[in-house]
Amino acid sequence: SKSDVSASSFHVGDEQDHFTSLREAARRAGRDGAEVVSSVETVPVKVGEMVVHHQSVWHGSGSNASSTRIRRALVIHLINGEVTWRKEPRP
Repeated sequence: SKSDVSASSFHVGDEQDHFTSLREAARRAGRDGAEVVSSVETVPVKVGEMVVHHQSVWHGSGSNASSTRIRRALVIHLINGEVTWRKEPRP
């Protein structure tokens, strides 16, 4: 079964274009979604490799191409000490 994905996430299941949520995030940030999507750089990641990026980098992934294996990930968040958390979701 597929798990639910947050509306703010760019990691989506097979049934959704992962750029849809990126365009929406860009719109909320006052940016042109088509322009943001056109600037996307693809970073191929092989089995066993990892990606490290700055907290302000918009990032995401498409659907899992394997029909026999689930995607596994280890995520570690190192966040700037000046970041404040919202108690409620963004309107």
